[in-house]
Amino acid sequence: MAQPLNITTYDNSNQWRIGNNFGGNAFFKALVHPLAARQIDTLRAQLTGKKVAVYDPQNQLEIFLSLYPLPFVSVTDVYVQDVTKLGETHMGKPTQSIADCKNTTADVLFVASFEADKYVAQINALLPANLEIVSFNTLKILNHFLTDTKNYLAPLNFCTNLVLLREQNGFHTTVRSANYWGQYGAAAPKLWLCLFNEQGEVLGEWEENLGAAGSTFSIDSRDIAKRLNLENFTGSLFIHATHIAGHDVMKYALDVWSDDGKQLSATHDSNPWPADIYGGIPAPQTGEIVSVWLQNTWPLPIPANSMTLNVTGTEQFASIPFAIPAFGTCALNVTDALPNVAFPQQLELHSHKYVVRPRHEITRNNQKLWSHSNVKRTDLKPDPVLATLAPIFGKGFILPIPILPTADFSTTLLPTPMATCQDSLPLTAFVYNNKGEKIREQALGLQQAGSITAFSASALLGDNTTGHIELAYDFNHNVAVDGWLHALARVTHRTSQHQAETSFGAHIYNSAAVYKGEPQSYTAAAPGLTTRLFLRLAPEPFKTACHLIYPVSKEWRDTSSTTLILKNQAGDVVAETGITIPANGSLFWYYQEVFDAKTRAKAGNGASLIVRDTTCRLFGFHAVVGEAGAFSLDHMFGF
Repeated sequence: MAQPLNITTYDNSNQWRIGNNFGGNAFFKALVHPLAARQIDTLRAQLTGKKVAVYDPQNQLEIFLSLYPLPFVSVTDVYVQDVTKLGETHMGKPTQSIADCKNTTADVLFVASFEADKYVAQINALLPANLEIVSFNTLKILNHFLTDTKNYLAPLNFCTNLVLLREQNGFHTTVRSANYWGQYGAAAPKLWLCLFNEQGEVLGEWEENLGAAGSTFSIDSRDIAKRLNLENFTGSLFIHATHIAGHDVMKYALDVWSDDGKQLSATHDSNPWPADIYGGIPAPQTGEIVSVWLQNTWPLPIPANSMTLNVTGTEQFASIPFAIPAFGTCALNVTDALPNVAFPQQLELHSHKYVVRPRHEITRNNQKLWSHSNVKRTDLKPDPVLATLAPIFGKGFILPIPILPTADFSTTLLPTPMATCQDSLPLTAFVYNNKGEKIREQALGLQQAGSITAFSASALLGDNTTGHIELAYDFNHNVAVDGWLHALARVTHRTSQHQAETSFGAHIYNSAAVYKGEPQSYTAAAPGLTTRLFLRLAPEPFKTACHLIYPVSKEWRDTSSTTLILKNQAGDVVAETGITIPANGSLFWYYQEVFDAKTRAKAGNGASLIVRDTTCRLFGFHAVVGEAGAFSLDHMFGF
């Protein structure tokens, strides 16, 4: 088995942006950018056939070498700046102090940094005459792509993401989002796009200008096929948002649909930083095929048997026996790897940072349901303090899940352990109708990670037609928890049996007190007590639905003061309307019922809606409902 990649992909230690939106480690993203990967042969040529001294001022050499080995480079010396690193062995040589570089006999000094000019200026007086300087500068992408040309590794320079796209025999995928960077002052943001096929070969690359602040955009697999003269394709679309401001996460909704109307599904952004483990992948039910799509985010192949698919909470696992090319994409049939697993068992991918957050595809009765897994945390430990916080935070961490109108839909909930320390989960459920009245408080017991049971949320709602359920911790079991509570919700249309799936994690909601960054804010320091959610509106005859929940951990304002702001594709406000939601209540509504036909016609195709509230934090889910009972569901996102 290949060694896991020893690289940090997520690190917000510099806290460049207050809040909980951060797009990953910029150094990692700079190294693996497709345009950087194309320059590695040039860098190797600059070093090959010469005597090379290496200077590693930021301790980044080994990370670089794990991606881009230099097997034919003749190294004379390896220098470091930090004296605590002296005597380590890198590239077969013991490290020396950079203060001794004057003694080198090398032809070239290779500076392992994107800030080489700064580090070379510090030691210029020590360097032998005529010593050639080579550095990571060779791998730099052009200034044309940079937001901050003075700081190459500024997070805003690497707002990137990978999208799983398919265009196949009437089956389509569409990315939908908005120019939210304009809201932070970006004057002319653009997207650089590069499409890879399953083998990691570039099918095409191009740029698209974004419109005014708040305007929407879509990237449709049908349009890409026409642009690139392709009939069908499956692969990864690399998106790089350039000349942006305020926000370095590329967020999007991904709609999956078919011409015959029988396929309709949705998921969202894949997280631009690969993690060690992803969890919450459902095992197949009878008659289902579950496939996990694996997108290699690296400019190097993933060797066979480098990743495993594990049954959560057990010792059952299977190595993934095939290799994946650089920037390649492939599907793993869960049953091929683990033939005897069945829902409600759940699976986790031990990916060792080789892939971005995977999508899973469930094929059932010729319907394809797309959803996503979540990052399983390896850094968390149980926090005994959480059990003592009820006087301040009441229910504390809660996970709100909608219960759609029970006459048409049934909702099944499956808790999903999402941290390696979660051997057992002490759970309880609070069930509320849409008026905010608590219908039931249901103890779910101490759930063991390997034998968690699914249950019907709809049944717990009783005679009420809509509402929501909140998963929370049950501290009567005296088991320490960590706050990283997740669950998967599967919703079934009672007539068509069409299904949709969504998953998310718990937070503290609507409290003035703060504990470890909760209640979370996306744009400022905690507490997060306001709402700005994005709702993409599907073209008619599809109907767009939204389920807004007003969760309260202990107590907050009696009702929300929420505004629905309808915008056209250009980002201009077309109409506004106010709604109120009672605390602990919810509201399920259709776009077509809130705004009349004349207003919708004025908004046109490509319209969007912003859910805005300055008095409380709402949580929302978007749905698209088609004819014959096909529908999609996922949670909304904000920016």
